[in-house]
Amino acid sequence: MVKGLRRGFGGLGAMIAAKDPSLARLRMALRTTLTVIGVGLALALAHLVHPLPFTAYGVGIVTSLQGALAVRDIGTRQRAVTRFWCGLAGFAAILIVTLLVPFLAAVEIWFLVVIFAAVFIRRFGVRWNAVGMYAFMCSFIAGYLKPEVADLGGIAVAIVISGVVAHFLRNTILPERRSKDFEIAIIAVGSRARALSRVLAQAAGAGPNTSREPLIAAENDLRDAILVADGDLPVRAASPAAEPARRAMAECLMDVQVVAEIRTAAAFAVPRDPAFEARVDARFHETLGRMHRMAREMPKEAFDGEAVPLQRPAVPQFTGLVSDPALRSAMQVTLATAIAMVGGLLLSPTRWFWAILTAFLVFTNVQSRGDTLFRGLSRALGTLVGIVFGIALATLLAGDVVLSSALAIVSIFVAFYFLMVSYAVMTFFVTVAISLIYGLIGVFTPDLLILRLEETVIGAIAGIFVSFVVFPRSARGAADDAARDYFRTARVSLDAIAAALRGEHSADKLALERALDRSYDGVVMAARGIGSPWQMQRRPGPVRRTLFRMRALAHYVHVLGGHVTQDGLAGADREALAGDVESLAEKLERLGQRSGYFDKGVELPAMAEDANLTNRDEPRLIVGVLKRIVDGFLSEGR
Repeated sequence: MVKGLRRGFGGLGAMIAAKDPSLARLRMALRTTLTVIGVGLALALAHLVHPLPFTAYGVGIVTSLQGALAVRDIGTRQRAVTRFWCGLAGFAAILIVTLLVPFLAAVEIWFLVVIFAAVFIRRFGVRWNAVGMYAFMCSFIAGYLKPEVADLGGIAVAIVISGVVAHFLRNTILPERRSKDFEIAIIAVGSRARALSRVLAQAAGAGPNTSREPLIAAENDLRDAILVADGDLPVRAASPAAEPARRAMAECLMDVQVVAEIRTAAAFAVPRDPAFEARVDARFHETLGRMHRMAREMPKEAFDGEAVPLQRPAVPQFTGLVSDPALRSAMQVTLATAIAMVGGLLLSPTRWFWAILTAFLVFTNVQSRGDTLFRGLSRALGTLVGIVFGIALATLLAGDVVLSSALAIVSIFVAFYFLMVSYAVMTFFVTVAISLIYGLIGVFTPDLLILRLEETVIGAIAGIFVSFVVFPRSARGAADDAARDYFRTARVSLDAIAAALRGEHSADKLALERALDRSYDGVVMAARGIGSPWQMQRRPGPVRRTLFRMRALAHYVHVLGGHVTQDGLAGADREALAGDVESLAEKLERLGQRSGYFDKGVELPAMAEDANLTNRDEPRLIVGVLKRIVDGFLSEGR
């Protein structure tokens, strides 16, 4: 598929394949755009049969975007249930706004109630996050369009059409095909591994003063491709016979990543050790060959994991009015939107909704006040530049329905293609699309777009202000919190391994391993705000060194877990190994109570070559490596 894209679209296809080798961004953008087009066409057909009220068309388009982006459940049935609740919550929100339209103060209070609830219920998982987003966006569009009671029937029809079309496109036209997606991801891993090898060779020939930026960038690209491939593997194969192949493949991908990280670390050594680098290179190529061989031999049943019932994530325990993270976030966002509402109303009594929309969205997927600041500035900048281009395009294309519609669709596609890359770029193209749509429906004026910019700036300022003043959370504090959770999760995994070595198979070891991986991902996300978490330097900075240690710890916990069922270990050996693992778990318990994990950064591990390259499967050597990693953290943390 990647090769076909390159052949079919020449330079553009090569660029897309290089930047998005798994085509995840391309699929998301295509799915979102086709959903909007599909819902638009379905509403047009409904209009031919029985015209709907104008507000119904606006609700249908807005909910089509939410249907494509917000519903993230795994499995067709689970997504259908989520869409039902989303539709119900969205219609209820519109109904209440419609009844309250004559009373502006009541509408404002309702908005704040919806915002508080939408943020708070995120604690219950992806389904309720989607429901909250639906309720908020439906309240937003209802407040903007001000439907009448007579419009509610048509709005209900539009919501149903939007949900059905989005569900059909997601599950029939553009469904997830894990086996095919995995093949594409493996090709990407191989391609990026070769790119890393080329950069390493160039760095070796350029001497000690060569720039290390390309090397770090190549390693990061490889890591991203590996994470995509690992994400295409199910939590557990539906067929017990295919589960060993699935597990072995996941472990092999982790091997590729860790060996690549060791090889990159060796390139930073002073002085460099060519003999050691050659041994790591040999291991790297051997691991890649094993990865490709295992991928070719993977049974299709290994990807049929949806039939396996997954454990529902535990709902976080409520910890108090001030200390509960979900409640703090809900209070922050509600206060920010209230401030934005006041400022927006002072500026315009009819367009203040843009201000609260911005204040709400700048708190989405943020870990700290630094993240909020960056997101708010990105949204304001994207809106500013988008308005300049939007005014120019809408003026030039005035009256040209076909070209304006085509460019609006292209803008929507490009916006969501860049959603995971740049919030500012996404906002720019969304603003251009809105400008063109305003022109199509006959309400475009430059003053209107400038008013939207002003409302956006008000919302961004409100969000940034609240994030710094009310329950402020520094980037370093957020990273430390995530790190503490990571070490506690690792301790639980080691406790389960020790119990299993003694024959006490009470915990789901695989679920614990996945939980450790998710916890590590949380650390990476939280560490983004500490300077540059993946610093482009000759020598990796403290954040990168700490993250490397954490990833290595998770990897060797996984490898050690594979020895639980090893028949070659005698009873006395298993008991001694269990004692060593329990000792490690106790150290992790102490480590999980510290802070300052990213202040200095533990040095890159000088791990025993035997443990990494020749005797990877010897349990005691793995425990020794884990001990060195944990002791390194204990020597640096506070």
